[in-house]
Amino acid sequence: MNEDDLLNDPQIKNSTLPKEEEQNTPLPPKPKISLLEITFDINQVERAYSNGSHNFTIKFEETFIFQEKKIEQIIIKGSKIDSFSQQGKLEVGKRVVISGIKIGKELSLHTANIFNSDGLCTLKINNDDSFAEIKSVTSTYGGVSAKNEALWKEENSLDQLAIELLDIIEKNKQICQEAQTLGLNLPTISNDVLKPFQQVFFKEFNDKLPLDNPINRDVDSANQNVRQQKMNIKANVYRIYDRNIKALTDAKKNEPSVPNNELEKLKNKVMVAINEVLSDNNNLQNINLTTFENGEYLN
Repeated sequence: MNEDDLLNDPQIKNSTLPKEEEQNTPLPPKPKISLLEITFDINQVERAYSNGSHNFTIKFEETFIFQEKKIEQIIIKGSKIDSFSQQGKLEVGKRVVISGIKIGKELSLHTANIFNSDGLCTLKINNDDSFAEIKSVTSTYGGVSAKNEALWKEENSLDQLAIELLDIIEKNKQICQEAQTLGLNLPTISNDVLKPFQQVFFKEFNDKLPLDNPINRDVDSANQNVRQQKMNIKANVYRIYDRNIKALTDAKKNEPSVPNNELEKLKNKVMVAINEVLSDNNNLQNINLTTFENGEYLN
Protein backbone atom coordinates (compact mmCIF):
# COMPACT_ATOMS: atom_id res chain seq x y z
CA MET A 1 0.00 0.00 0.00
CA ASN A 2 1.50 3.29 -1.11
CA GLU A 3 1.31 6.67 0.68
CA ASP A 4 -1.80 7.82 -1.20
CA ASP A 5 -3.60 4.63 -0.33
CA LEU A 6 -2.76 5.12 3.35
CA LEU A 7 -4.12 8.69 3.36
CA ASN A 8 -7.34 7.61 1.71
CA ASP A 9 -7.84 4.56 3.86
CA PRO A 10 -11.29 5.09 5.59
CA GLN A 11 -10.17 3.70 8.93
CA ILE A 12 -7.11 5.93 9.11
CA LYS A 13 -8.96 9.00 7.81
CA ASN A 14 -11.86 8.71 10.29
CA SER A 15 -9.57 8.10 13.21
CA THR A 16 -8.36 11.73 13.06
CA LEU A 17 -11.91 13.20 13.40
CA PRO A 18 -13.82 13.66 16.70
CA LYS A 19 -16.37 11.03 17.34
CA GLU A 20 -19.99 12.13 16.76
CA GLU A 21 -20.98 11.53 20.38
CA GLU A 22 -18.04 13.68 21.55
CA GLN A 23 -19.17 16.54 19.31
CA ASN A 24 -22.67 16.60 20.86
CA THR A 25 -21.65 16.33 24.52
CA PRO A 26 -22.56 19.67 26.26
CA LEU A 27 -20.12 21.42 28.55
CA PRO A 28 -20.89 21.10 32.26
CA PRO A 29 -22.95 24.11 33.55
CA LYS A 30 -21.18 26.86 35.46
CA PRO A 31 -22.13 27.25 39.13
CA LYS A 32 -25.08 29.68 39.36
CA ILE A 33 -25.28 32.59 41.77
CA SER A 34 -28.68 34.22 42.35
CA LEU A 35 -28.81 38.02 42.17
CA LEU A 36 -31.69 39.20 44.34
CA GLU A 37 -33.18 42.42 45.74
CA ILE A 38 -34.74 43.19 49.11
CA THR A 39 -36.67 46.22 50.41
CA PHE A 40 -37.33 46.93 54.08
CA ASP A 41 -38.19 49.73 56.52
CA ILE A 42 -35.68 50.17 59.32
CA ASN A 43 -36.95 49.78 62.87
CA GLN A 44 -33.67 49.35 64.75
CA VAL A 45 -29.96 49.62 63.93
CA GLU A 46 -27.06 48.37 66.04
CA ARG A 47 -23.49 49.20 65.07
CA ALA A 48 -20.40 47.29 66.19
CA TYR A 49 -16.73 47.29 65.22
CA SER A 50 -14.80 44.07 64.73
CA ASN A 51 -11.95 42.75 62.58
CA GLY A 52 -11.19 46.17 61.17
CA SER A 53 -14.67 46.99 59.90
CA HIS A 54 -18.12 48.04 61.10
CA ASN A 55 -20.95 45.54 61.36
CA PHE A 56 -24.55 46.74 61.21
CA THR A 57 -27.38 44.64 62.61
CA ILE A 58 -30.67 45.87 61.17
CA LYS A 59 -34.19 44.96 62.24
CA PHE A 60 -37.31 46.02 60.39
CA GLU A 61 -40.94 47.04 60.82
CA GLU A 62 -42.08 43.78 59.26
CA THR A 63 -40.26 40.55 58.47
CA PHE A 64 -40.03 39.49 54.84
CA ILE A 65 -39.61 36.27 52.88
CA PHE A 66 -36.23 35.79 51.22
CA GLN A 67 -35.09 32.52 49.65
CA GLU A 68 -38.24 30.90 51.11
CA LYS A 69 -37.23 31.92 54.63
CA LYS A 70 -38.74 34.58 56.89
CA ILE A 71 -35.88 37.00 57.52
CA GLU A 72 -35.98 38.70 60.92
CA GLN A 73 -32.76 40.69 60.79
CA ILE A 74 -29.82 41.53 58.53
CA ILE A 75 -26.16 41.68 59.43
CA ILE A 76 -24.12 43.61 56.88
CA LYS A 77 -20.61 45.02 56.75
CA GLY A 78 -18.27 46.75 54.33
CA SER A 79 -17.36 50.22 53.14
CA LYS A 80 -20.63 50.68 51.23
CA ILE A 81 -22.84 50.25 54.27
CA ASP A 82 -20.47 52.31 56.42
CA SER A 83 -20.63 55.21 53.94
CA PHE A 84 -24.40 54.76 53.68
CA SER A 85 -24.68 55.13 57.46
CA GLN A 86 -22.45 58.22 57.55
CA GLN A 87 -24.78 59.89 55.02
CA GLY A 88 -27.67 59.50 57.49
CA LYS A 89 -29.50 57.00 55.31
CA LEU A 90 -29.41 54.15 57.81
CA GLU A 91 -31.83 55.61 60.36
CA VAL A 92 -35.05 54.39 61.93
CA GLY A 93 -37.98 54.97 59.59
CA LYS A 94 -35.88 54.94 56.41
CA ARG A 95 -36.77 52.58 53.57
CA VAL A 96 -33.75 50.78 52.14
CA VAL A 97 -33.28 48.78 48.95
CA ILE A 98 -30.33 46.39 48.58
CA SER A 99 -30.01 44.97 45.08
CA GLY A 100 -27.77 42.49 43.32
CA ILE A 101 -27.38 40.29 46.39
CA LYS A 102 -25.27 37.25 45.59
CA ILE A 103 -26.50 34.08 47.24
CA GLY A 104 -24.27 31.02 47.10
CA LYS A 105 -24.84 27.51 48.38
CA GLU A 106 -21.59 27.51 50.29
CA LEU A 107 -20.46 30.00 52.90
CA SER A 108 -18.19 32.53 51.27
CA LEU A 109 -16.95 36.04 51.88
CA HIS A 110 -18.16 36.91 48.39
CA THR A 111 -21.75 35.77 48.80
CA ALA A 112 -24.53 36.38 51.30
CA ASN A 113 -25.99 33.56 53.33
CA ILE A 114 -28.83 32.80 55.72
CA PHE A 115 -28.31 31.35 59.17
CA ASN A 116 -29.73 31.42 62.68
CA SER A 117 -28.32 34.06 65.04
CA ASP A 118 -29.60 34.45 68.61
CA GLY A 119 -32.75 32.60 67.64
CA LEU A 120 -33.46 34.93 64.71
CA CYS A 121 -33.36 33.96 61.05
CA THR A 122 -30.61 36.22 59.79
CA LEU A 123 -29.46 37.30 56.34
CA LYS A 124 -25.73 37.99 56.52
CA ILE A 125 -24.25 40.13 53.76
CA ASN A 126 -20.56 39.59 54.29
CA ASN A 127 -18.93 42.47 52.44
CA ASP A 128 -19.10 44.81 49.44
CA ASP A 129 -18.60 41.88 47.06
CA SER A 130 -21.82 40.31 48.31
CA PHE A 131 -24.16 42.85 46.70
CA ALA A 132 -24.28 45.41 43.92
CA GLU A 133 -26.01 48.47 45.39
CA ILE A 134 -27.67 49.89 48.49
CA LYS A 135 -29.93 52.93 48.36
CA SER A 136 -32.57 54.79 50.35
CA VAL A 137 -35.98 55.45 48.82
CA THR A 138 -38.96 57.51 49.87
CA SER A 139 -41.76 55.44 51.33
CA THR A 140 -45.32 56.53 51.93
CA TYR A 141 -48.01 54.67 53.84
CA GLY A 142 -51.44 55.21 52.29
CA GLY A 143 -53.27 55.01 55.60
CA VAL A 144 -51.08 57.75 57.05
CA SER A 145 -51.72 60.05 54.10
CA ALA A 146 -55.45 59.59 54.57
CA LYS A 147 -55.10 60.42 58.28
CA ASN A 148 -53.19 63.62 57.47
CA GLU A 149 -55.83 64.65 54.97
CA ALA A 150 -58.50 64.13 57.62
CA LEU A 151 -56.47 66.31 60.03
CA TRP A 152 -56.31 69.14 57.50
CA LYS A 153 -60.09 69.04 57.06
CA GLU A 154 -60.63 68.96 60.82
CA GLU A 155 -58.24 71.90 61.28
CA ASN A 156 -60.29 73.92 58.79
CA SER A 157 -63.49 73.08 60.64
CA LEU A 158 -61.88 74.19 63.92
CA ASP A 159 -61.02 77.54 62.31
CA GLN A 160 -64.71 77.97 61.55
CA LEU A 161 -65.55 76.92 65.11
CA ALA A 162 -63.30 79.69 66.47
CA ILE A 163 -65.24 82.27 64.45
CA GLU A 164 -68.51 80.81 65.74
CA LEU A 165 -67.33 80.91 69.38
CA LEU A 166 -66.11 84.48 69.06
CA ASP A 167 -69.64 85.48 68.06
CA ILE A 168 -71.07 83.63 71.10
CA ILE A 169 -68.58 85.38 73.41
CA GLU A 170 -69.66 88.77 72.10
CA LYS A 171 -73.32 87.87 72.61
CA ASN A 172 -72.54 86.69 76.14
CA LYS A 173 -71.00 90.08 76.94
CA GLN A 174 -74.27 91.73 75.97
CA ILE A 175 -76.19 89.28 78.16
CA CYS A 176 -73.93 90.06 81.14
CA GLN A 177 -74.29 93.81 80.66
CA GLU A 178 -78.07 93.55 80.59
CA ALA A 179 -78.04 91.25 83.63
CA GLN A 180 -76.08 93.82 85.62
CA THR A 181 -78.97 96.29 85.26
CA LEU A 182 -81.07 93.74 87.15
CA GLY A 183 -78.45 93.22 89.84
CA LEU A 184 -77.10 89.96 88.42
CA ASN A 185 -73.39 89.21 88.14
CA LEU A 186 -73.12 86.56 85.46
CA PRO A 187 -69.84 84.93 84.32
CA THR A 188 -68.20 86.66 81.39
CA ILE A 189 -65.91 85.05 78.84
CA SER A 190 -62.71 86.67 77.62
CA ASN A 191 -61.71 86.57 73.96
CA ASP A 192 -58.37 85.21 75.17
CA VAL A 193 -60.02 81.87 75.85
CA LEU A 194 -59.81 81.28 72.08
CA LYS A 195 -56.01 81.62 71.93
CA PRO A 196 -55.47 77.84 71.54
CA PHE A 197 -57.30 78.10 68.21
CA GLN A 198 -54.57 80.52 67.07
CA GLN A 199 -51.55 78.94 68.75
CA VAL A 200 -52.06 75.18 69.04
CA PHE A 201 -52.52 73.00 65.97
CA PHE A 202 -52.52 69.37 64.94
CA LYS A 203 -49.24 67.68 64.07
CA GLU A 204 -48.98 65.65 60.89
CA PHE A 205 -48.27 61.95 61.06
CA ASN A 206 -44.96 60.76 59.63
CA ASP A 207 -46.00 59.21 56.31
CA LYS A 208 -42.75 57.25 56.14
CA LEU A 209 -43.83 55.24 59.20
CA PRO A 210 -46.92 53.11 59.83
CA LEU A 211 -49.61 54.45 62.13
CA ASP A 212 -48.77 51.98 64.89
CA ASN A 213 -45.14 53.13 65.00
CA PRO A 214 -44.32 54.69 68.44
CA ILE A 215 -43.50 58.03 66.80
CA ASN A 216 -46.93 58.23 65.13
CA ARG A 217 -48.64 57.01 68.28
CA ASP A 218 -47.11 59.97 70.14
CA VAL A 219 -48.36 62.30 67.38
CA ASP A 220 -51.84 60.84 67.70
CA SER A 221 -51.80 61.32 71.49
CA ALA A 222 -50.71 64.96 71.10
CA ASN A 223 -53.48 65.55 68.53
CA GLN A 224 -56.04 64.04 70.88
CA ASN A 225 -55.00 66.57 73.54
CA VAL A 226 -55.35 69.45 71.07
CA ARG A 227 -58.76 68.18 70.00
CA GLN A 228 -59.94 67.72 73.61
CA GLN A 229 -58.82 71.20 74.62
CA LYS A 230 -60.73 72.86 71.80
CA MET A 231 -63.81 70.74 72.39
CA ASN A 232 -63.66 71.74 76.08
CA ILE A 233 -63.63 75.40 75.08
CA LYS A 234 -66.63 74.90 72.81
CA ALA A 235 -68.62 73.00 75.46
CA ASN A 236 -67.81 75.51 78.20
CA VAL A 237 -68.48 78.65 76.16
CA TYR A 238 -71.88 77.34 75.09
CA ARG A 239 -72.72 76.12 78.59
CA ILE A 240 -71.97 79.47 80.22
CA TYR A 241 -73.80 81.33 77.45
CA ASP A 242 -76.90 79.10 77.71
CA ARG A 243 -76.90 79.34 81.53
CA ASN A 244 -76.60 83.11 81.38
CA ILE A 245 -79.51 83.39 78.96
CA LYS A 246 -81.64 81.28 81.27
CA ALA A 247 -80.62 83.32 84.34
CA LEU A 248 -81.42 86.60 82.57
CA THR A 249 -84.75 85.28 81.32
CA ASP A 250 -85.71 84.12 84.83
CA ALA A 251 -84.65 87.46 86.30
CA LYS A 252 -86.84 89.36 83.87
CA LYS A 253 -89.83 87.25 84.86
CA ASN A 254 -89.26 87.71 88.57
CA GLU A 255 -86.74 90.40 89.49
CA PRO A 256 -84.65 89.28 92.47
CA SER A 257 -85.20 91.20 95.69
CA VAL A 258 -82.38 93.02 97.44
CA PRO A 259 -80.67 90.61 99.88
CA ASN A 260 -82.20 91.21 103.29
CA ASN A 261 -80.36 88.64 105.37
CA GLU A 262 -76.85 87.31 105.86
CA LEU A 263 -77.67 84.01 104.17
CA GLU A 264 -78.67 85.74 100.93
CA LYS A 265 -75.55 87.91 101.05
CA LEU A 266 -73.34 84.85 101.58
CA LYS A 267 -75.05 83.04 98.71
CA ASN A 268 -74.38 85.97 96.38
CA LYS A 269 -70.69 86.05 97.39
CA VAL A 270 -70.42 82.32 96.68
CA MET A 271 -72.02 82.79 93.26
CA VAL A 272 -69.54 85.57 92.43
CA ALA A 273 -66.63 83.32 93.42
CA ILE A 274 -68.04 80.43 91.38
CA ASN A 275 -68.52 82.67 88.36
CA GLU A 276 -64.88 83.70 88.58
CA VAL A 277 -63.87 80.06 88.50
CA LEU A 278 -66.17 79.34 85.57
CA SER A 279 -64.87 82.25 83.53
CA ASP A 280 -61.18 81.60 84.22
CA ASN A 281 -59.48 81.11 80.85
CA ASN A 282 -57.38 78.18 82.01
CA ASN A 283 -60.43 76.36 83.34
CA LEU A 284 -62.43 77.04 80.19
CA GLN A 285 -59.63 75.64 78.05
CA ASN A 286 -58.69 72.57 80.07
CA ILE A 287 -61.71 71.49 82.14
CA ASN A 288 -64.98 70.29 80.74
CA LEU A 289 -67.49 72.06 82.97
CA THR A 290 -70.19 69.55 82.08
CA THR A 291 -68.56 67.28 84.67
CA PHE A 292 -70.00 69.64 87.26
CA GLU A 293 -73.47 69.87 85.75
CA ASN A 294 -75.04 68.23 88.79
CA GLY A 295 -73.69 71.00 91.04
CA GLU A 296 -76.31 73.40 92.32
CA TYR A 297 -74.12 76.39 91.55
CA LEU A 298 -74.89 75.93 87.84
CA ASN A 299 -78.62 76.22 88.40
